[in-house]
Amino acid sequence: MKFKIDTKTLIIIAMLSPFAKADMDFVCTIDVTWSKPFIKEDLELIENRMKIYKCERNNILQIRAVPYTGKDINLIVKNADFLTKNASEKRLLRLSNYFCRFDRNRDINHNTLSCVLYSPKAREFVKQN
Repeated sequence: MKFKIDTKTLIIIAMLSPFAKADMDFVCTIDVTWSKPFIKEDLELIENRMKIYKCERNNILQIRAVPYTGKDINLIVKNADFLTKNASEKRLLRLSNYFCRFDRNRDINHNTLSCVLYSPKAREFVKQN
């Protein structure tokens, strides 16, 4: 079976394509500080920041793990552990599962996640028995 497109249809598609909206022209950057194991409040914090920054589906999402700059010495030590390459990448991978599209590129480089945002609302994990 052959698929044919007539010339008029092709011209109309070409004329309308500049008006197609993708939202991939905007980068939504969120910095997070990890000084404790991953908890639900981490997701809520990210969701709230996305709401404040008006992040939308198909924006480029960039989540950066940044060092803790407070005065609590215990949190400084814990934060240093969480910013190690392996621990940070594991957390960012988990965050990508919550927020990123999987039909587009996803990059995790040491302490930064970059991907196309699926939704500013985190996905739900399926409960296992």
